[in-house]
Amino acid sequence: MADVFNRLLASGQNAVPGTTAVEISGSVRLRELGIEMDRLAANRQVVEILLRGQSVGLYAGATDAEEAAAAERVAELYTFCFAHPAVNSIVWDGIWDGEASAQCGGLLRADLAPKRAFRYLQKLIGIIWHSRAAGQTDPDGRFRFRGFFGTYRVAARVGESPAMVAQFKFTYPSAATMQLTLPSA
Repeated sequence: MADVFNRLLASGQNAVPGTTAVEISGSVRLRELGIEMDRLAANRQVVEILLRGQSVGLYAGATDAEEAAAAERVAELYTFCFAHPAVNSIVWDGIWDGEASAQCGGLLRADLAPKRAFRYLQKLIGIIWHSRAAGQTDPDGRFRFRGFFGTYRVAARVGESPAMVAQFKFTYPSAATMQLTLPSA
């Protein structure tokens, strides 16, 4: 579970206090969702997406082809939401088909075996959406890279000295810069 979710919440609990909840129900139309996200972002609102398996096509008795199509929709929806700067979190209601709220739309079957959608999310979150960068600073001592919002660990050193390690976090709408000061060589 930790490969796909960073924490589990009780039903009805907000991931981040003060966020605006946007519930995805029925068929997901990314164009309309994008318009709503842009409207909320223009008002500087931070959004929490609430999602159930039925809204992406996960349900009891789905054929292999239907489950594959649902996995594609899950990946598409997560990618869309993850890329929007107003979205702070995506909350899946009913992760396991054995939960009453899941209505067989979970990412895990009743026997806890992962569905294809779970595997797609595992690859997106655990591999594709990780930022990695390495290199030397410019003459002004700066190193620039593009990355996703989230927590980073940086290791830096001057010459052959031991590396200094620090953590920093990029969150919306904060400035996305960090400064690590190293002792002179």
